[in-house]
Amino acid sequence: MNEKKLHVLLAEAHPDETAFALRALYPEGHDGLELTNVSSVSTLIATLEIVKPEVIFLDLSLAHSDPLAAVRRVHCSAPEVPLIVLADGSDKNCAVRSLSQGALNYLIKGFIDSRTLELNLLYRSLPVALAVFGCDMRFLRVNDEVAKFDGLPAVAHIGLTLREVAPDFANAVEGYLRKVFQTGESVSNIELQGGTLRKPDALRKWLCNFYPLRGEDGAVSSATMMAIDITDRKSAEEALDRSEARNVIWWNIRSTGYRAWRRMAPSWTQTQRFSPFSAALPPRM
Repeated sequence: MNEKKLHVLLAEAHPDETAFALRALYPEGHDGLELTNVSSVSTLIATLEIVKPEVIFLDLSLAHSDPLAAVRRVHCSAPEVPLIVLADGSDKNCAVRSLSQGALNYLIKGFIDSRTLELNLLYRSLPVALAVFGCDMRFLRVNDEVAKFDGLPAVAHIGLTLREVAPDFANAVEGYLRKVFQTGESVSNIELQGGTLRKPDALRKWLCNFYPLRGEDGAVSSATMMAIDITDRKSAEEALDRSEARNVIWWNIRSTGYRAWRRMAPSWTQTQRFSPFSAALPPRM
């Protein structure tokens, strides 16, 4: 159950499946969902003048003649709003191509439930950089956190390589991705550092994990990289290490001085109980 209210604009020929899944995820009884249903692409675009949704679902079957053009129109009308397309199984290839026209993701009708929707909406909102790569090392999709990091809109990443966006990371990331494709196993807890083409001097440190994504045949069809920005945490750790190192050096200096003083004037420590760490000076003889 999710208590946060979500504003959704749904354009679907038969909205029962998607609407049911949304209401299961955001129960109306808890004021969790504001759902606007429309039945055509033109109505959807007109509705965007009235409502401000947080996510748009577009059924490709509403634009039989040119579904990709419909995706472009909707995306251009609300480029800042995540767009998820809905497609029949026979239209999967078109759904995949829609990612290059502005769609964030696609769902296959007949397989839509609350868990599927939750994962897609979570992908949009997580404060973690997420990217999916094909076996050719090109972006298939990214979330908004990646776009914030490199300054490139999420949809503009599709089809690019990491080398074209953040070359500092390319060699290492591509090496780990190839390992995932070759072995089918995850690679975890890799620390990487670098900048981007747009901000080469703005070095950030990331904790990265790489996971395989499998197709229906069980083979690895793509790979996901999940990265957490640990720049601030590492800076704090390094500052603490430097502080502790200074304390150790200072303590060693004081300890060494004390031992040397005791060798030179043992009688003072025995009779006067004088400490070299006190502010007092030994009396004149």
